[in-house]
Amino acid sequence: MTADTNEDGFVATRFGGCRCGAVRYELRGEPSVVGLCHCTDCRKETGSAFLAYADWPRNAIRIAGEFSTFQARSFCSVCGSRLFHLSEEHAEICVGSLDDAPTGLRPAREGWIIRREHWLNPLEDTLQAETDPEPSTVEQHAGETSEIGMIKRKLQETAVRAHSTDQSKPPAVEGERRKQNRADG
Repeated sequence: MTADTNEDGFVATRFGGCRCGAVRYELRGEPSVVGLCHCTDCRKETGSAFLAYADWPRNAIRIAGEFSTFQARSFCSVCGSRLFHLSEEHAEICVGSLDDAPTGLRPAREGWIIRREHWLNPLEDTLQAETDPEPSTVEQHAGETSEIGMIKRKLQETAVRAHSTDQSKPPAVEGERRKQNRADG
């Protein structure tokens, strides 16, 4: 079993889309990170107190249908459902746009907690970041709390051991940084 396969050895596949069905997407594999964001942009986007999101590699998503994008945030051109944020490296999915609920995805981090509503409690066993979580901190925390993180850590340890015996190749280092700069969070 790898980070992208289930216990039967099949690649995990999830489906989602907008409310009216004009936009559909398929995700292959597991997300690299799942979180909640309380920043101003995410609050405005969702019309709620926070955004629940999950990041997949960009090549893990297939999209059918026409969607519109405003400031890197995509939504259905027909019904307006918020769907995803696409970059060259990854696809950040609005968890609420996935078909199956509950999704089985558990946040490993909460960002912009300085803007979290006081009536919301921090999620247990999640990284709490006042603004955007630092990627190394997120990976360390995910490595402590998730099965995927444990698998990634084992792969990294294997790469480090291989590097110690073969100095000609550096070990592979995983991790992606959200490329969303927010002026006011």
